[in-house]
Amino acid sequence: MTLAAIVFGSLGTITETSELHRAAFNQAFEHHGLEWRWSKETYASLLKVIGGRQRILEFAQQQGQNDVSPDRATEIHEWKTDRYAGLVAESDNLLRSGVVRLVAEAKEAGLLVGFATGTSLKNITSNLDAVPEDISLDDFDGYTVRGDLDEVKPAPDAHLLCMTRLGVRPSETIAIEDTADGVASASVAGALVVATPGDYAVGQDFSSAAVVLSGLGDPDRPALVVGRGPALPAGMVTIDWLRDLLAARRH
Repeated sequence: MTLAAIVFGSLGTITETSELHRAAFNQAFEHHGLEWRWSKETYASLLKVIGGRQRILEFAQQQGQNDVSPDRATEIHEWKTDRYAGLVAESDNLLRSGVVRLVAEAKEAGLLVGFATGTSLKNITSNLDAVPEDISLDDFDGYTVRGDLDEVKPAPDAHLLCMTRLGVRPSETIAIEDTADGVASASVAGALVVATPGDYAVGQDFSSAAVVLSGLGDPDRPALVVGRGPALPAGMVTIDWLRDLLAARRH
């Protein structure tokens, strides 16, 4: 089966914004009178819980703080989402290496490009609006958002729906994911997975990925193979390299 589509699995495969999320959560807690401050270690552990509202409720339970109801958690998370959008707008250098280049090369090669995310449309647009000259939602031939899905990752729903919208089969799709849950989701959906762990995902289980890289790579920002997988000539993921990776799967 030949390569027909490349599917990016989350905002984290395109931009690195984990620290902005953590800062927005901490500012939301202060705004709502909570004496909470998530350290990097705390936030990393809470990322195992899917969804910001659920992370707030999980942390409240850990702290034995019963006055944080689901409704209050929703209110805090909505404030956090608005603040996060502001932090993104104020930030530079959010793009991960190789993303813009690979999307352009995929388009030139006649491949479809998808975006199989379980985050909100507001988060997506705030991130991509911060880099409008480089990449936008219009660059994707099909995508999913949180409201489209019955179950979030590691369930395969996002990838299955995205491939359906693209009109491609899993056997002709390569997914790019940045977390263990994302890799599991794409793998169960049947796609071949390239893992590019984000700052908070290093050390997670990426054993079902075909290769684990530091990024997609650019001439001035080469990527490295940081786990299993074939060598990466010139430090860049290219269309030919992805085609070879998919072909090797069949043997």
